[in-house]
Amino acid sequence: MKLLADKTPADDFNDKTRYSVMFGPDKCGTDTNKVHFITQVFNPVSEEWVEHHLKDAPKVETDKSTHLYTLVVKKGQQEYEIFIDNKSKKKGKFLDDFDPPFQPEKEIEDPDDKKPEDWVDDEKMDDPDAVKPDDWDEDAPRKILDPEASKPECWHDDEPDEVADPDAEIPDGWDEEDDGKFEAPMVANPLCTEECGCGEWEHPMINNPDYKGKWKAPRIDNPDYVGPWKPRNIPNPAYYVHKPEDRRVSDIKGLAIDIWTMNKDVGFDNVFLGKGAGDAYAFSQVSWKPKNVHEEAQKKSKKKKGTDGEESAVASLFSKLRDFFNEYTPHCVFTTIILVITLSWWCCGRADQGPVTIPDPTDDRIVPDEKAEEDAPAGDETKTTNEDQTLDETKATEDKRRSRGM
Repeated sequence: MKLLADKTPADDFNDKTRYSVMFGPDKCGTDTNKVHFITQVFNPVSEEWVEHHLKDAPKVETDKSTHLYTLVVKKGQQEYEIFIDNKSKKKGKFLDDFDPPFQPEKEIEDPDDKKPEDWVDDEKMDDPDAVKPDDWDEDAPRKILDPEASKPECWHDDEPDEVADPDAEIPDGWDEEDDGKFEAPMVANPLCTEECGCGEWEHPMINNPDYKGKWKAPRIDNPDYVGPWKPRNIPNPAYYVHKPEDRRVSDIKGLAIDIWTMNKDVGFDNVFLGKGAGDAYAFSQVSWKPKNVHEEAQKKSKKKKGTDGEESAVASLFSKLRDFFNEYTPHCVFTTIILVITLSWWCCGRADQGPVTIPDPTDDRIVPDEKAEEDAPAGDETKTTNEDQTLDETKATEDKRRSRGM
């Protein structure tokens, strides 16, 4: 929000329009996150407008709730205080907290001054008389093989570090057809000890006592050292004695909102501009406060529903899917069309798809009598079985009659 220093028609307003105060949240990526408080002050000597920015400005509230940003400039325009949601976030004095400071320095560094070519600002230098010793070996390695180490006689070159547990037994109920071949778990090889290891032996390395690295000449005091160079000071051509009234914070001819955003759902309303902090607070209680109470109640309600279990999670998922579809409707429609065409071709449109043969379930049924199966004509299995059963019953009846006759 900009409080304009001059009366400006809406059609003429742009980012270059002169203002007395710029105040409001600024969140841009990860680099910018602060509540701006900037004031432009006219320098009567240089006849230029200078922007003064609040240092260490408060952070912006980044949730989706409605927030209230309030700037109070106290009487005399020497102190300020910033509130977010009616809670004080920063307060201080104009003369201490702005960059550049409102009061220009009497002297500044000469922008045209240059360091002389013969100026020496190196306090130390390489000793020109130093010579690398003859026994200095720059190629010596940092590590060497330990000359006192040797392969133990008991070392087992062909033994693995782990072997199958000889005490392992096949569990009760183990079925190789269902469970596969039983394999014993692996355990540490008892032959592999700290003294007598297994596998390929590696010669240990130690620090090379002769290693010195690249030789460098020792550093000594530089006899030509003058000191660090800096430009000379000259009178500040823009110097003047600044007064609080020069800030013109209260010189307001209009109010404008300057927005640059790539995010949706950004809104603002209920702007109050007055001369009393109490009046601003009273206005917030009938404008912002009801929204805040309603939003906090919604948060608690959603949090409570979230603890009710899966129903809330499913509803939240559908809500996210709905929001995603609304935001990317063309992409979703296009993707759905591609999926439908692909599935239709796969299921119905392949020319090389041959007929599917469904096996006859009667092929697997059990035939009780092989002889009956051989003698019976095809397609008459049930009849053959019934006839065999009748013959058996007749034979049993004749046997009973013979027994009675005897």
